[in-house]
Amino acid sequence: MPASDEDHDDEVRAVVAADLPDAEVREVTPVEDGENSVYRIVLSAEEDRRGLFLKVGDHHFAAGCRAEPHLLDAVAERTEIPVPTVRATGHLDGDPYFLADAVPGLNLHSGPEGLAPEVFERVCADGGRYLGDLHAAFPADGWGTLGVERGADDLGYVREFSDWPTYFEAWLNHNVERLEDTRFADLRRELESHARILADELLEYGPFDPVLTHGDYRLGNLLVDPETGATNAVIDWATPTAVPAVHDLAVTEAILLDWPEVGEDRQRHLRERFYDAYRSVNPDVLDRQGFETHRRCCRFGARLRLMVNLDEEMAGRGQTAVDARAREHREALRTYGVG
Repeated sequence: MPASDEDHDDEVRAVVAADLPDAEVREVTPVEDGENSVYRIVLSAEEDRRGLFLKVGDHHFAAGCRAEPHLLDAVAERTEIPVPTVRATGHLDGDPYFLADAVPGLNLHSGPEGLAPEVFERVCADGGRYLGDLHAAFPADGWGTLGVERGADDLGYVREFSDWPTYFEAWLNHNVERLEDTRFADLRRELESHARILADELLEYGPFDPVLTHGDYRLGNLLVDPETGATNAVIDWATPTAVPAVHDLAVTEAILLDWPEVGEDRQRHLRERFYDAYRSVNPDVLDRQGFETHRRCCRFGARLRLMVNLDEEMAGRGQTAVDARAREHREALRTYGVG
């Protein structure tokens, strides 16, 4: 997509005119968040008051952007998870795009502050229920990152691994590498050694069953009703992975529930609600032998992900709060014998 504001408006209007000739565009607004170009589109027709959004895979993981409309359609068909309705797909200047209906709701990138406790609790419980639904509906046949390559029609592996311990170690090391330019760079060598230890430990908990996962179920990828806590839509399905369900649960615990302003007692309660809701849909995963030990290994990797994204997570908070969060991460690693 062209970078200038003058050009993007014309480009977006041309896409809508080609795909939805009866729609009349009134306004186009770029969305600043995210790694690809996204535009909100207001339509003139009264019945289309909610409008559309256009997502163009022009910066990050084009294969994932091609996969996203496939996943939105499949998830809508096979689960109860609320997702935007896809209206059209195509390519623009060689980059994949899709048009979908806009969905009302708050996108809470900066955390749950401002939400009533019972409202955030419902968000967490719905997350457990929706992930249980997703994991039950989409068993996978391999391990790795999924996408749709240029010229392909179906979802496939764009980065595949022979087994889960190998994939898990690669994922841990990826996060360790990303710590290089952060305040946690001094831990890299020790974390790399621990990644090998945990990958070896995982061999004791197999065999593993891969499932399709969203990969990034967090407040920033939900559209939430601030009054009721209902999740109106789960968005950004551009990073699908095939991993064990326990891994997706452990990561979601960290990125959905683990906020610095939520105290330990409250987090414990939210975690119970999250898992109770998951159990109501998909109990076999939680009853599997070795679940808790496997979950603890995955929580280690989830902690690394939080450390990598410290600045993003703590945006808008004072330096004292940021420093306290960094100390919390280091203390958590000590429970694994690191640091």
